[in-house]
Amino acid sequence: MPSQHPMTTGWLAGTIEITVTYPLEYVKTQLQLQQQASHMYAGNQRYRNSFHCFQRTISERGLLGLYQGGSVWVAFAGPRSAVRFATFQWLSKEAKVERP
Repeated sequence: MPSQHPMTTGWLAGTIEITVTYPLEYVKTQLQLQQQASHMYAGNQRYRNSFHCFQRTISERGLLGLYQGGSVWVAFAGPRSAVRFATFQWLSKEAKVERP
């Protein structure tokens, strides 16, 4: 059943998507940066694995620390998804061919 408000549902879906997935991206990026730095500088690694990165980030910066640098993603995810949902619904409606 198509939504009557694709812009609103798209905006909401995009915002929820980034809110859920951004902490995983943050942890992945931290581990990649650590790996690159370890090739340049000999020293102790800050994080042992993904779980340790989550734990350490939350203990040092709080839960919002997992969203550090993510405000731009959250700001643009809603509009991007709103346009995508509305365009898809419009194209779907235009492409329907009535059969006898």
